[in-house]
Amino acid sequence: YLLAGDSMAQTLGFGLNNAYTSKAHAFVAVDGEATGCSLVGGTMRVKGFLVPTARRCSTGGPRGWPTRWPKLVRRVHPLVVMLLFRLDTVDHRLHGRWQHVGEPTFDCVLTSGLVRAAAALSATGRPVVLLTTPYYDTAEQANGAGWPEDVPARVTAYNALLAVVAAQFPGVIHVVDLNAIVSPGGHFARTIGSTVLRWADGVHFTYGGDAYVLPRLLPTIEQLGRSA
Repeated sequence: YLLAGDSMAQTLGFGLNNAYTSKAHAFVAVDGEATGCSLVGGTMRVKGFLVPTARRCSTGGPRGWPTRWPKLVRRVHPLVVMLLFRLDTVDHRLHGRWQHVGEPTFDCVLTSGLVRAAAALSATGRPVVLLTTPYYDTAEQANGAGWPEDVPARVTAYNALLAVVAAQFPGVIHVVDLNAIVSPGGHFARTIGSTVLRWADGVHFTYGGDAYVLPRLLPTIEQLGRSA
């Protein structure tokens, strides 16, 4: 199995590798070049800080994901490829103004990026799973309000786009609802029972969270791989 994406995928993948030791399954976690990247590109606004898209996140050149991912898939020959991103839900500077998922122009750019990513990852015809992004809670601003990128409606809008993209690749691209696994009742959850799922930053997965996700996620992934 290959797990691609940003630091969300990285923390989920590291834990999966740590928790699942059977020689029958191996998670390649992650294409580290995508950490801190977005499929949208441009300048991002994360918790009030302006974050320019790194050169290594470029959609062109040998280190850009459209070039790297098809080569990686051909080298690894995974049973299933999974994709997970966080930074597509934050504000981006597009066409001279700040925009976010749920706005028509932004959604068009993001959908185009998702389609390109899906095409790159399915280069060998193996099934590709788009994991829904979970809810986030990155604490409060100084005035007590939450950060705009943590609004649940953004996650809902993003996850809806995944279904639109999957419909363009029937039988190849599938959506698996990671959000439903880690957000019981449709709300952000840092813990479930005694298990701490997410780091204190309200974004990344802990090893304990990975161990919780694994038995709830892997059977669906395995079934897709076997059916292919």
